[in-house]
Amino acid sequence: MRKLITVGIVLGVLAAAGWWLVEGSVPISGERSHDFGPVEVPGVVQLKHTYVLTNRSRSSISIAAIRPGCGCTTVDFPKDAIAPGASFEIPIVLNLTAAGEKKTKLTMLLDGIEEPVRLFVRAVGLKPWSAEAVDPFFVPDPGMPSFFAVHVARQGGEGEVPPVPEIRGPEVLGLEFDRWETLYLADADENAPSRWHAVFRANWDGESDPSGEIEVDVAPGITVALRVQLPREQTSLELPTEDGFSVPDFRLPPGNSDQGPLPNPSSKESD
Repeated sequence: MRKLITVGIVLGVLAAAGWWLVEGSVPISGERSHDFGPVEVPGVVQLKHTYVLTNRSRSSISIAAIRPGCGCTTVDFPKDAIAPGASFEIPIVLNLTAAGEKKTKLTMLLDGIEEPVRLFVRAVGLKPWSAEAVDPFFVPDPGMPSFFAVHVARQGGEGEVPPVPEIRGPEVLGLEFDRWETLYLADADENAPSRWHAVFRANWDGESDPSGEIEVDVAPGITVALRVQLPREQTSLELPTEDGFSVPDFRLPPGNSDQGPLPNPSSKESD
């Protein structure tokens, strides 16, 4: 009975001292992981975060060192002793240079405490969107739906479908987004882009003039342009005359029996 009372008293003292918030034997509490999430990486991007931790022990602690898990991370920490119950900041900078998932950790060593404190950081690098028309010219079908596609690609991320692009063009075409076609989904850490086709539909009556340019806004600063061409069943050369236009006949005239046979240029003239 006395042992149970003693254990209860010890637990009560520890709870009052805030030890319920301590992980293991390390007397520090606070958020130890941070996720930057998806980040655009057109070049080198510096991501900054500050961990705020608290000394939950009943004595001062001192940080001996913090060792980054890779050369892509720099860190700073207080050099003075941290009083009991005091909070302190650990600012870090993660240099993100490539597409894909990036995970790393920082190991904090405390004077007089064997168990280290580990901080974790994560980010997902995204390369800018790229896009191009599958065909730079679009020939609509008169009186029926016709389709054209834009090739869209991006490296990094979780292979999520891109947002629906905005489209502009001649109103008589009745342009609208139709569907996404997935060509390839890359893993977040794969050195390859995910690729899709954005398929658009046109509804042209075949009578109004559809000529002009179609523009597709895939992402901010990424616009794809297509030229609209009229369908032509045949091509002819027309020359102006007094009565309008006529198509010249380039065929040789038929032979005339009254004029005799045409001379043979290969035969030699006789003396």
